[in-house]
Amino acid sequence: MRLKRLLDDESGQILSRVVIYGVIFAIVIALIVELGPLAWDRFSVSQTSDEVASAAANSYYASHDAHQAIVDATTKLKLSGLTDEEISQCQIYFLPADSPTKLSVRVTVVEYANSWLLQKIGFLKKLSKISSTHESGLNATK
Repeated sequence: MRLKRLLDDESGQILSRVVIYGVIFAIVIALIVELGPLAWDRFSVSQTSDEVASAAANSYYASHDAHQAIVDATTKLKLSGLTDEEISQCQIYFLPADSPTKLSVRVTVVEYANSWLLQKIGFLKKLSKISSTHESGLNATK
């Protein structure tokens, strides 16, 4: 009864506005908390793919051994904080594939965002996968 009386006069109008703005403010804060790390993760994955491609290109340029370059790139992925599952989904290709002389390396890095909302809602887990591909020339890096 008291709530109804508060909502009927002028003081009730203020209370209803405070409740509405409070709910809107809470929703905005929740979106910022959830979407901020996703934006940062996308930037981070792009940086990681660039760094790993450069590391693989430098390693191949130094040793002319694709296997050693892949091992060095995998070590770089582990040092950047990726899990073993994420590393197993990453791809490293030396291009052109059918030529003995390699001209570039293409690296695709896969990472899963650590967002509470994406982890708790089953069908949204697919959206937490972030991937970035970067290609680096072998002759240009030294």
